Amino acid sequence: MPNISNAARDIPQLFKPDLQKDEKIVWSGQPVPSLFSAGDIIAIPFSLLWGGFAYFWEGSVVYLYLTKHNPALLFMVAWGIPFVVIGSYMMWGRFIVQHFQQKNLFFALTNQRALILSTFRGRSTQAIFLDQLPSVNKQVNSKGIGSIYFGDMNLSMSADMTAMQIAQYKRGVVKLTGFTNIKDVDKVYNLIAKQQKELKKAE
Repeated sequence: MPNISNAARDIPQLFKPDLQKDEKIVWSGQPVPSLFSAGDIIAIPFSLLWGGFAYFWEGSVVYLYLTKHNPALLFMVAWGIPFVVIGSYMMWGRFIVQHFQQKNLFFALTNQRALILSTFRGRSTQAIFLDQLPSVNKQVNSKGIGSIYFGDMNLSMSADMTAMQIAQYKRGVVKLTGFTNIKDVDKVYNLIAKQQKELKKAE
Protein backbone atom coordinates (compact mmCIF):
# COMPACT_ATOMS: atom_id res chain seq x y z
CA MET A 1 0.00 0.00 0.00
CA PRO A 2 1.40 3.45 -0.89
CA ASN A 3 2.21 5.97 1.82
CA ILE A 4 -1.27 7.49 2.21
CA SER A 5 0.01 9.96 4.80
CA ASN A 6 1.98 11.80 2.14
CA ALA A 7 0.68 15.37 1.88
CA ALA A 8 1.07 15.25 -1.91
CA ARG A 9 -1.37 12.35 -2.33
CA ASP A 10 -4.34 12.66 -4.68
CA ILE A 11 -7.37 11.99 -2.49
CA PRO A 12 -9.72 10.96 -5.34
CA GLN A 13 -7.25 8.24 -6.27
CA LEU A 14 -7.75 6.65 -2.86
CA PHE A 15 -11.43 6.11 -3.66
CA LYS A 16 -10.94 4.50 -7.07
CA PRO A 17 -11.33 0.92 -5.75
CA ASP A 18 -14.67 1.91 -4.19
CA LEU A 19 -16.28 3.52 -7.23
CA GLN A 20 -19.09 1.76 -9.07
CA LYS A 21 -19.72 1.79 -12.79
CA ASP A 22 -20.61 5.27 -14.11
CA GLU A 23 -19.81 6.78 -10.72
CA LYS A 24 -17.64 9.89 -10.59
CA ILE A 25 -16.30 12.03 -7.75
CA VAL A 26 -17.56 15.62 -7.63
CA TRP A 27 -15.84 16.61 -4.37
CA SER A 28 -13.27 15.18 -1.99
CA GLY A 29 -11.54 16.36 1.16
CA GLN A 30 -10.35 15.74 4.69
CA PRO A 31 -11.22 17.05 8.15
CA VAL A 32 -9.55 20.29 9.15
CA PRO A 33 -7.09 19.29 11.91
CA SER A 34 -8.41 20.28 15.32
CA LEU A 35 -6.86 19.61 18.69
CA PHE A 36 -9.72 20.60 20.96
CA SER A 37 -13.48 20.25 20.79
CA ALA A 38 -16.44 21.63 22.73
CA GLY A 39 -16.61 18.55 24.92
CA ASP A 40 -13.08 19.21 26.18
CA ILE A 41 -14.47 21.96 28.42
CA ILE A 42 -15.55 19.12 30.70
CA ALA A 43 -13.11 16.41 29.61
CA ILE A 44 -9.88 18.34 30.19
CA PRO A 45 -10.50 19.29 33.87
CA PHE A 46 -11.66 15.74 34.61
CA SER A 47 -8.62 14.22 32.87
CA LEU A 48 -6.27 16.53 34.77
CA LEU A 49 -7.92 15.60 38.06
CA TRP A 50 -7.72 11.87 37.30
CA GLY A 51 -4.22 11.97 35.85
CA GLY A 52 -2.87 14.28 38.52
CA PHE A 53 -4.10 12.02 41.30
CA ALA A 54 -2.78 8.91 39.51
CA TYR A 55 0.67 10.46 39.04
CA PHE A 56 0.74 11.66 42.65
CA TRP A 57 -0.27 8.22 43.94
CA GLU A 58 2.26 6.36 41.82
CA GLY A 59 5.04 8.77 42.59
CA SER A 60 4.33 8.53 46.32
CA VAL A 61 4.34 4.73 46.48
CA VAL A 62 7.43 4.45 44.28
CA TYR A 63 9.23 6.91 46.56
CA LEU A 64 8.16 4.94 49.65
CA TYR A 65 9.33 1.67 48.08
CA LEU A 66 12.73 3.12 47.15
CA THR A 67 13.27 4.63 50.60
CA LYS A 68 11.81 1.90 52.81
CA HIS A 69 12.47 -1.14 50.59
CA ASN A 70 9.27 -2.76 51.77
CA PRO A 71 8.29 -5.58 49.33
CA ALA A 72 4.62 -5.11 50.27
CA LEU A 73 4.71 -1.71 48.56
CA LEU A 74 5.32 -3.42 45.20
CA PHE A 75 1.63 -4.34 45.11
CA MET A 76 0.71 -0.67 45.59
CA VAL A 77 3.09 0.29 42.77
CA ALA A 78 1.56 -2.30 40.41
CA TRP A 79 -1.98 -1.36 41.44
CA GLY A 80 -1.40 2.25 40.43
CA ILE A 81 0.04 1.54 36.96
CA PRO A 82 -3.34 1.03 35.16
CA PHE A 83 -4.59 4.32 36.58
CA VAL A 84 -1.47 6.11 35.36
CA VAL A 85 -1.92 4.60 31.88
CA ILE A 86 -5.58 5.65 31.75
CA GLY A 87 -4.75 9.11 33.06
CA SER A 88 -1.96 9.54 30.51
CA TYR A 89 -4.31 8.62 27.68
CA MET A 90 -6.99 11.00 28.93
CA MET A 91 -4.57 13.91 29.36
CA TRP A 92 -2.49 13.66 26.20
CA GLY A 93 -2.67 10.24 24.54
CA ARG A 94 -6.14 10.76 23.11
CA PHE A 95 -4.94 13.88 21.28
CA ILE A 96 -2.24 11.84 19.53
CA VAL A 97 -4.78 9.19 18.53
CA GLN A 98 -7.20 11.89 17.33
CA HIS A 99 -4.44 13.47 15.23
CA PHE A 100 -3.73 10.23 13.38
CA GLN A 101 -7.45 9.49 13.00
CA GLN A 102 -8.00 12.86 11.34
CA LYS A 103 -4.90 12.47 9.20
CA ASN A 104 -6.19 9.14 7.91
CA LEU A 105 -9.82 10.13 7.31
CA PHE A 106 -11.00 11.04 3.81
CA PHE A 107 -14.34 12.11 2.35
CA ALA A 108 -15.68 11.93 -1.17
CA LEU A 109 -18.98 12.94 -2.75
CA THR A 110 -19.90 11.23 -5.99
CA ASN A 111 -22.87 11.61 -8.30
CA GLN A 112 -24.43 8.66 -6.44
CA ARG A 113 -23.01 8.29 -2.95
CA ALA A 114 -21.20 9.86 -0.03
CA LEU A 115 -18.03 7.92 0.78
CA ILE A 116 -16.07 7.96 4.04
CA LEU A 117 -12.68 6.28 4.01
CA SER A 118 -10.58 5.55 7.09
CA THR A 119 -7.03 4.27 6.73
CA PHE A 120 -6.37 4.30 10.47
CA ARG A 121 -5.60 0.72 11.54
CA GLY A 122 -6.40 -0.76 8.14
CA ARG A 123 -8.72 0.36 5.38
CA SER A 124 -12.46 0.71 5.84
CA THR A 125 -14.99 2.49 3.65
CA GLN A 126 -18.52 3.55 4.46
CA ALA A 127 -20.92 4.36 1.62
CA ILE A 128 -24.22 6.25 1.87
CA PHE A 129 -26.51 6.35 -1.17
CA LEU A 130 -27.73 9.89 -1.73
CA ASP A 131 -31.16 8.81 -2.99
CA GLN A 132 -31.79 6.86 0.23
CA LEU A 133 -30.91 9.55 2.76
CA PRO A 134 -33.77 10.43 5.16
CA SER A 135 -32.13 13.79 5.93
CA VAL A 136 -28.95 15.82 5.55
CA ASN A 137 -28.02 18.12 8.43
CA LYS A 138 -25.44 20.90 8.37
CA GLN A 139 -23.54 22.79 11.07
CA VAL A 140 -21.09 25.55 10.20
CA ASN A 141 -19.09 28.19 12.04
CA SER A 142 -18.24 31.76 11.03
CA LYS A 143 -15.15 30.58 9.14
CA GLY A 144 -17.16 28.29 6.88
CA ILE A 145 -15.83 25.16 8.59
CA GLY A 146 -18.39 22.67 9.81
CA SER A 147 -19.93 19.24 9.51
CA ILE A 148 -22.58 17.56 7.38
CA TYR A 149 -24.39 14.61 8.96
CA PHE A 150 -26.31 11.99 7.03
CA GLY A 151 -29.43 10.62 8.66
CA ASP A 152 -31.74 11.70 11.44
CA MET A 153 -30.37 14.19 13.91
CA ASN A 154 -32.43 16.31 16.28
CA LEU A 155 -31.49 19.88 15.34
CA SER A 156 -34.14 21.31 17.68
CA MET A 157 -31.92 20.61 20.70
CA SER A 158 -29.77 23.35 22.18
CA ALA A 159 -26.52 24.44 20.56
CA ASP A 160 -24.58 23.16 23.57
CA MET A 161 -26.06 19.70 23.23
CA THR A 162 -25.27 19.64 19.54
CA ALA A 163 -21.66 20.67 20.21
CA MET A 164 -21.45 17.88 22.77
CA GLN A 165 -22.65 15.37 20.18
CA ILE A 166 -19.93 16.51 17.80
CA ALA A 167 -17.31 16.21 20.53
CA GLN A 168 -18.55 12.73 21.39
CA TYR A 169 -18.36 11.76 17.72
CA LYS A 170 -14.73 12.84 17.56
CA ARG A 171 -13.94 10.74 20.61
CA GLY A 172 -15.79 7.76 19.13
CA VAL A 173 -18.53 7.74 21.79
CA VAL A 174 -21.35 8.54 19.37
CA LYS A 175 -21.19 7.22 15.82
CA LEU A 176 -22.68 9.97 13.67
CA THR A 177 -22.10 9.43 9.96
CA GLY A 178 -21.00 12.39 7.89
CA PHE A 179 -18.35 14.74 6.57
CA THR A 180 -16.98 16.21 9.80
CA ASN A 181 -15.00 19.42 10.28
CA ILE A 182 -14.58 20.25 6.60
CA LYS A 183 -13.88 23.49 4.75
CA ASP A 184 -16.52 25.16 2.55
CA VAL A 185 -19.26 23.16 4.22
CA ASP A 186 -21.98 25.27 2.54
CA LYS A 187 -20.56 24.47 -0.89
CA VAL A 188 -20.48 20.73 -0.15
CA TYR A 189 -23.99 20.85 1.30
CA ASN A 190 -25.29 22.45 -1.91
CA LEU A 191 -23.43 19.89 -4.01
CA ILE A 192 -25.18 17.09 -2.12
CA ALA A 193 -28.57 18.71 -2.73
CA LYS A 194 -27.72 19.10 -6.43
CA GLN A 195 -26.74 15.45 -6.81
CA GLN A 196 -29.91 14.36 -5.02
CA LYS A 197 -32.05 16.40 -7.41
CA GLU A 198 -30.29 14.94 -10.42
CA LEU A 199 -30.82 11.42 -9.09
CA LYS A 200 -34.55 12.11 -8.66
CA LYS A 201 -34.78 13.40 -12.23
CA ALA A 202 -33.12 10.23 -13.52
CA GLU A 203 -35.67 7.97 -11.80
